[in-house]
Order: sequence, then C-alpha cells, then structure tokens
Amino acid sequence: MTGHLVQSGCEPLVSVVMANHCGAPFLAAAIQSVLGQSHAKLELIVVDDASRDNSVEIIRSLAASDARLRLLALPQNCGPAAARNAGLDAARGEWVAVVDADDLIEPDRLAQLLHLARAFQADIVADDLAFFMEGAAPHHRLLGGLELSEPTTITPEMLITERAAARGASVQFGYLKPMIRRQFAKTARYNEQLRIGEDYELLLRLVLEGARLCVTPQSFYHYRRHSASLSHRLSTNTARAMLQSHDDLARVYAATSPGIRAAFEHRRQILSEQLAYEHLVEALKQRRFGTAANAVLRRPALIRRLAVSVRERLARRGHPVVLFG
Repeated sequence: MTGHLVQSGCEPLVSVVMANHCGAPFLAAAIQSVLGQSHAKLELIVVDDASRDNSVEIIRSLAASDARLRLLALPQNCGPAAARNAGLDAARGEWVAVVDADDLIEPDRLAQLLHLARAFQADIVADDLAFFMEGAAPHHRLLGGLELSEPTTITPEMLITERAAARGASVQFGYLKPMIRRQFAKTARYNEQLRIGEDYELLLRLVLEGARLCVTPQSFYHYRRHSASLSHRLSTNTARAMLQSHDDLARVYAATSPGIRAAFEHRRQILSEQLAYEHLVEALKQRRFGTAANAVLRRPALIRRLAVSVRERLARRGHPVVLFG
C-alpha cells in the first residue's frame, strides 16, 4: 500500500464524509477528486449504504493504493442522513467536510475553505456550487442571484428565509456542502426522519446553536445533476417531514428574537404551500380530479405553479410549450 505526502503536522486533519448508495457510475471520480486535494492531510470516509451495484468493489480497489480512504459498509439501507451520521461518528479530523458521491471538487477546495475559516474565524465554511450535467460546462451557480463580491457571514434569519440580500434574492442554502469545525461536528447529527432537506436542517440547527457560518462566492464544488439524484424529488411524505422538522425547530428557537420568529413564520408559509402543491400533484396522478379542483379553489396560486412545472418538464424533453401566456 502506498502512502500520500502530507503537509506539516501543524496543518489540521480534515475528515471528508461521503455517503453512497448505488453510485458506481460517478463514485471513482468523486473519490479521486477528494484524494487529489492540495491539502493532503485528510481522511476520506465513504459510507456505503447497502449498495446493490459494484460500489464497494470500487471503494476497496481505490483504498488499496491510498491509506487515507476508509470504507464503512452498512448492512442495510438506512438513507443518506443515517449514512452521513455513521461517517460523522467515525471522523477523527479537526474539521469535517461533506462531499456527495456523484459530485466533484477542485484540487484546492479544502485548502481554500481552511483559509476562509482562519480569515473570518468561522465555525462552518462553504463555497458556492456550480451545477453541471455530464459532458457540459457548469451552467448555473447556487449563490449567483445574491451577487456576492466577498465572503459573507450568514445569519439565522438569512438561513430560515433563504434570503440574503437587500434586493430580495433568494437561495436554497440547503444545497451547500459545508466544512464544519470539530467543536460542532462532534455533536452534529443529521435528522434521520428526513430523506430530503437533511443538509439544510443540520446547517440551520448548528447556526441557531451559535456556530458562525461564512460563505464565499468562489465556487470549488461541482454539483452533478442527473436523473438518479434524490435532491429534487419531493412528495407529500417528504414535504410533510420537512414541515414537521421546521415546526420542531421553531418550537425550540423561535423565541430567540422577533426576527427569528418572523423568519420561521415566513418559512412555514412556504413549506405549507409546498405540501399543498404536492397534494395537488398526487391527486392529479391518481386521477382524483375533484380533490385537485378543490385544492386549486382553496389556493388558486397552485395552478400557476403547476403550469410552470409542466412547462419546465416539457422543455427538458424538447417540447417547448406556452401555458397561460
């Protein structure tokens, strides 16, 4: 087994946690992008969530040539939150970073995030995300609408409302892939009741507990979009779980300040509308048209949201369509 040169002992060890479930087509590239970091003092913990493909063989093959790569193979599928929690339990670094098994990071990402943390005395740091599809250049950035020109501290109110600029631009902070100081990472746990939104819930909870979050407009993380991705697939069950998680946090933290209370109320309205929309989609799929009509009568805005969704889906399939003007 060959080793890998590391920086001097004063450099912090970074634990990278990567949860994987049947991600064999992209897994090797994701692992290699982590092991190829300029900040070489790292450990990569890949938690395989009972994959049915050859993911475990890929991990073991790569681990044979780099001792920094560790495999945790779960005996049964537990979901992404539980898999990441297993990785957090095994992490030994002063910092813990999250990288998904189908994404890529640039060689200087960890070094740049460590520099950001030192410069701003942050407990959690994250960079912008560049979204891409296989064979295409990055076409969208997560924080682009905020027009940030320098690193920015994100407050709890910004996280809750997902708005971080005077001009009212919004951003889905839950997509961020943070690096967390061990002080907070050692007690951090993902909410295992969530299949979607677990990243956001953990990030928000840590910031509400006093962790300082700093984000940079620079993008060193490349987020792969593909048909098997879970992050964009909502349903009535996932939307209901997200609303329940929100209410649980609000009961604990809403009294912290009037601003935080107002932010929670704002977000609850958005999540309630999302749940109503998922009920509408479910009713249409099940051909319960009376139920769907009643839902639209109660919330007329749902019909325009449905129209936008249909337009986007048809456009992706190469069938441009005009709905409602």
